[in-house]
Amino acid sequence: MPRFRPWLVALLLGAIGYGLNLLAIPVMPGIDLLLGSIPGLVAATAYGPGPGVLAQAVAASRTIALWDHPWAVLMLVAETATVGALRDRLRPIYAVGLYWLLFGLWFGLFTYAGVLGVSLPMTLLTVLKQMLNGLGNALAAEGLLLLRPVRRALGVPGRPSVRHYLGVLAALAGGIPLVILWLLTTRQEVATVLEEARAKVRLSTLALGEMVADDPRPALPGVRPTSILAMRAEGLRLRARRPDGVVLRGTEEGRMEPVPPDSVRPTAGAAAAAARVAGMDLPRVDGYASAPRGMILLARTPRQSLLAAEWVGGTGWLVWTELPYHRILRALADRVIVGEVIMLLALAGALAAAAWVSRAIERPLSALVAATRRVAAREPTVRLEPEVTGNMVPAELASLADRFDTMAARLDDVEQQRHRLLEKAERRREEVERLMESRARLIRGFTHDVKNPLGAADGYLALLDQNVYGELSEAQRQSVGRVRQSIGAALALIGDLVELARAEAGQLHIRRQPVDVAEVVETTAQEYRAQAESSGLELAVAVLPDLPVVSSDSRRIHQVLGNLLSNAVKFTPSGGRIDVRAEALDGVGTPGPGRWVVISVSDTGPGIPADQQSRIFQEYVRLQPGRTPGTGLGLAISRRVAQALHGDLTFSSVPGSGTTFRLWLPCDGAGG
Repeated sequence: MPRFRPWLVALLLGAIGYGLNLLAIPVMPGIDLLLGSIPGLVAATAYGPGPGVLAQAVAASRTIALWDHPWAVLMLVAETATVGALRDRLRPIYAVGLYWLLFGLWFGLFTYAGVLGVSLPMTLLTVLKQMLNGLGNALAAEGLLLLRPVRRALGVPGRPSVRHYLGVLAALAGGIPLVILWLLTTRQEVATVLEEARAKVRLSTLALGEMVADDPRPALPGVRPTSILAMRAEGLRLRARRPDGVVLRGTEEGRMEPVPPDSVRPTAGAAAAAARVAGMDLPRVDGYASAPRGMILLARTPRQSLLAAEWVGGTGWLVWTELPYHRILRALADRVIVGEVIMLLALAGALAAAAWVSRAIERPLSALVAATRRVAAREPTVRLEPEVTGNMVPAELASLADRFDTMAARLDDVEQQRHRLLEKAERRREEVERLMESRARLIRGFTHDVKNPLGAADGYLALLDQNVYGELSEAQRQSVGRVRQSIGAALALIGDLVELARAEAGQLHIRRQPVDVAEVVETTAQEYRAQAESSGLELAVAVLPDLPVVSSDSRRIHQVLGNLLSNAVKFTPSGGRIDVRAEALDGVGTPGPGRWVVISVSDTGPGIPADQQSRIFQEYVRLQPGRTPGTGLGLAISRRVAQALHGDLTFSSVPGSGTTFRLWLPCDGAGG
């Protein structure tokens, strides 16, 4: 259906054009302004030459029958096809102007003068009117396509530029008054000429009636030859019908003679019409039908004429005077042609002025848009004032340019301040890196200088505990055990420090491979089950079915989960409960989009005090210092490990009701 939509819309536009052609605006008898080509030009501009020609053909179907020749319709269709073919390169009015200059004008002159045999003045008048009609309709079509509802209804993509808007609006503002002025002037000129012609015909008829009344001879009326010749010089035709029905006419020699047999039919028709005019029984015909005081324009006779008739009282004679309508048009043609040429030149001037105005406004706007893009690309030193504040720029745009320059200057200051802050932050970052590196070197030195002697001391104590150097008393053995326990705590602290340093430096070793999370959870929980039972705690494990395999490091998962279980056993009082649960989640509550595996460790311990919850993942933070063993580094290291696995470690705690820690592990496509 979308493929046929332009053609269906073109048919609808053609029907609208057909209706507009019924509302023709008369310029002079036989010459009208037609608005029906506007929808066709709209269709050509919106959809291309094919739908445009279809719409134009539908709109012109009635005028083809009225004109009884196809040439004007062919010119309309060719005009529409040109607009459709050039719609991506030229605006409709420019395409129409190009068409008439290169083809339409010469084709019209050839067809009207050469093919149809129309006189040269009438040919020029008609062709220039059609050119003016086409330009005006193209401008109207452009104006319609500027309206957003019209563009939405037609499905026209994109938006017109400011220059296009201003150009069309300026041309409409200048062109519409010109067209109206030309139309009114031409109509007034036509009315004046017609009134003069009517007066001339009427006076001639009255004079002819007086002559016949003075000498109503049965054979020939007493019309003076000089009067007949003078009237013929004015283009008038003298006619009379005797009481016996014979029709007479004035000859070139100044005599009245019977009409030859070969022209009886048209003369009889004119005589019948004259009789009805004299009797004020006026027939209705096309064109300018009835006229004041018994005159009529016969639009359907072979020789279209303006006619006045008079019954010569008491004689039975009917006399009338005809003025061929082509003589009236000849008097009008020169004046109307001059008006059309002036109108075309004025319209061209209006278009040129519109283009100049639109360019004068569009150029600074384009410069402003380009400058804003450069500012957005972090070039705050851009300034507009030299480009857009000349004499041709409206005051509002000049004010906008000044404000833009002020804004750009402020942005420049902000950008310089930002650079200074960035430089300062960079120096601080480098200083922090140096401190971190110093800390790492200190930890490495501490590890090397302290861990090895402590390990050696622990080895000697082990030998003492094994009675290698002699039997120890019970008190000595207990002392050796306490010393070894202290050395073990010191070695654990050193190990935590080394791990923390690696985590802060981003040097944690992660070996990714497919991990069965359920197996890791079961194995780790089993390691701490005996410790939990010896502390009087219940340890329960729940692994939901269909738990996905994740790409991670099972050793690191075991490390984090072991630390969480160790803390739970350590802080949960006897008789409490520890629950380990593994499940897959997605949606609300997860650290990010996608699917996640979450391992939660919940206890029924005292919970984390509210004032310490914000510090729980900081180094060396211990909730109950002195009461429970530990260094305060376990949770800090665990969270960094979780983040190195592209996951996270979170918690929720209610003081007095327990704590739940959650280790989040991303499935494929989730997390970072």
